[in-house]
Parts: sequence; structure tokens; C-alpha cells
Amino acid sequence: MPPRRTSGSSASVSRLQDELSFTKPAPGPRKSRAMPLLFLVVGVMGLTFFASPATQGAVRGWVGGEQAKTDQTIDTSKFLASFLHFKNRTADEGPVITDPPVNPYNKRGVYLAASSVANPVFYDQTIKNLLDSGGSSFVFDVKGPFVYFESDAAIAKELKLSLPLYDLPAVIKKAHDKGLYTIARFIALKDPLFSQRVPEVQIRNPKTGHSLGDVWVDGIAPITLEFNRQILKSLLQSDVDEVNFDYIRYPSEYAQSSINLTGDEKADHVEAFLKMAKETRDEVNPHTKLGISTYAILGWSFKINKEAIGQDFIRFAPLVDVISPMAYPQTFSENAYYYPGRDPGSRDYYLVYRTLTGYRDLLPPEHRNKIRPWIQGYYTTVQDMKDQMQAVYDAGYCGFQVWNANNHYDVTYPAIKAMKVPAECQ
Repeated sequence: MPPRRTSGSSASVSRLQDELSFTKPAPGPRKSRAMPLLFLVVGVMGLTFFASPATQGAVRGWVGGEQAKTDQTIDTSKFLASFLHFKNRTADEGPVITDPPVNPYNKRGVYLAASSVANPVFYDQTIKNLLDSGGSSFVFDVKGPFVYFESDAAIAKELKLSLPLYDLPAVIKKAHDKGLYTIARFIALKDPLFSQRVPEVQIRNPKTGHSLGDVWVDGIAPITLEFNRQILKSLLQSDVDEVNFDYIRYPSEYAQSSINLTGDEKADHVEAFLKMAKETRDEVNPHTKLGISTYAILGWSFKINKEAIGQDFIRFAPLVDVISPMAYPQTFSENAYYYPGRDPGSRDYYLVYRTLTGYRDLLPPEHRNKIRPWIQGYYTTVQDMKDQMQAVYDAGYCGFQVWNANNHYDVTYPAIKAMKVPAECQ
């Protein structure tokens, strides 16, 4: 882990906030609200923060090297110049899109870590495997502990949080040339190094002001919003088909009494991030779809789990185009949720099916078609994969993406190839 900020660094951030008239509200119950754009723009200048942790072992070598670096002091004049350069960019500098809208809901694909995309042999083989098996999309990391593509994001560059591993336009062009749909995975609110470097963005008890720790950040914090807005703007200019936000929730590992927010209040903070994302998308590239990855258990017991993590997908549905429940059978307790003889099909089939029908029944009719789930691609057989895919079709949906952290899909591709796709999903 990187060294924690010294009191001097923290004091420097506080002085900058004071100079910019960017004050933090006093501890106490407060209703979440979006800051005016002027304060949002001014408030971020000179502030430092960091992106979320790596989830893939293939990237950890890069992370370890960067984590050893000491904190940097910011030359505010340089920062202001680079920020204004970014701010003055217009949507006209992005791609000109003339193709007809693409249906995101019948896409079938796999997940790739940033290092897998950066490996030309592996990337080319993945494209071939998808095409040979009948797949039509892939999800790939664009933001984790670093920004993995060349970005115009001024804050990320100033803080040296840009670590380009691949040529994003080239990656997308190659996929599009082969008829594949591209989905960028963007880690949202689990940002431990950002949280450690800028303690002001940590989630805090609104009554006591006590921090919950240095792993997660507050989705409504103006610094959090501006940092992510800049990265998202650069990403949207690349002509990627969809952006999927992961870790778009409150943490589940803390005692609710320590957080001291209701589920609705937590959802306020998460919603602020999604509103920023939608506004940025609408400004820069309205053709790009927005999606969220969500807990499967919400489709089984919504109220109690929404209270814990604030992931109110019903409320968020108008802000996004795709909702992706993470319907992984292994995440459900054994000897619970599925009972042979009572529940239809195999365990893999039923747990995916029941998750999706639970989501479907909770969503208003106008948003029910937005579901395209994650399914489990690890510790499975070809038959397990086929059962999960059939469950998606039987629940009335047409697409899915397969999660395997190591990007091993030796049982996934044969399953995709073996499945008969319903006529309405063609």
C-alpha cells in the first residue's frame, strides 16, 4: 500500500480548499444534493486522489511498482493550466458516429483484464474464439487502480495516475471491424488509494464525522465526481459502445450503525455519480450506452439488501441503459436458495433464472428489457455454462457476459457455440 498522507499533505489540501472557497459541510444529517457546476469545477483544482484497486492478478505487477511511490506535491499553476486545457475541449473533438443504433441486449461475450487486451496475441485469439463460437461482445477494463488508456483527464495526468497499457482507439476499431460490441468496465466507488491520499472523500458517519476507512469513497463528493467525469469524457470520445460501472454501491463490510445512513440516503450518493455519468455521456457521445453491475441478491430480497448497500437499481434504471445482475451461482450459500425436487433444473440454472425473474418483477415495465446479466465462468463445466445460458433465455432475456477473473474460457466458448439462440434474440 502507498504511504499515508502526512499531516502536512493533508493540511496542504485543506489550505487549497479554503483558498478556493470550497468548504466541507459540518458533520450532521444532510440531504444529498448535486453541487452547481461552477463549484464542482473550481472545487477540484489542486486536489489529489486515486483510482480503485486492481482486481486482476495480471495487473498487480504494475500496481505494486506504482504503490511504492511517495505522494507528490501539486504545482497549482501547472494543474490549473492542464485542467483548463481539458475543460475547454468540446464534444466536437470526439468521434462522429453515423452507424445506426446497436442493440445492446442480445450481446453474448466475455470479460478481459486490461493486461489481456494489451497482449496482442491473447486479444486476437479472444476475438477469433468469440467469432468462432457465436459470441458478439467483450468487456474490458479501462479504469481500475490506474487509467489504462491514453486519456486527456487533466487530474489523472497531473497525479501520474495514467498508465496506458493499450491503444484504446485501435482496440475498439479492431473489434468493430470484426462486428464485435465493446463494453468498457469502469470501477466507480471502491478507490482505496484515492481515499488514502485524499481523506476528505472517505465515507463518513454524517453525525460524528468519523471515517469508515480508507477503501471506499463517497460518490457525491465533488472531487470524486470531477475526477471520474474527466476520465469518462476521454473514454466516451473513443467510440466505445458501452460503459459498465462496477462497484457502484456502498460497502457491505461495515456495520450499518457506523455508516448511519438509510438505504435511500446511500442511494442518493450513488445516484449522484450516475447522474454525472449520464450528463457527461449525453454531452459527449449520446450513442454510447451506460450500464451498471449489481448484486444478484437484490432480485431475491430487495429491501433489506438495498438498505445495506444503497444499490437501488429500480431508482437508477432511468439513468442507465443496461442493468447487469452478477448472477454467479457460487455466491449463493450451499443448501439454501435452491432445493432439488422443488426447484426446476440444475442449481446453476435455477439460481440464474430466479435472480433474473426477481429483477424483472421488481422493475417497472418500461425498464424490464434493460437486463443483460453477468454469469459465472469460473469453477464450471460446459454443462454448467449451458444451464446458465438457458436460464437467461428462459427468463426472457437474450444476452449475457461471462466473468472469469483469469480470462480462461475453455468451457465458455463451447457452451456458447452449442446453445440454440431463440429467434427473438437473433
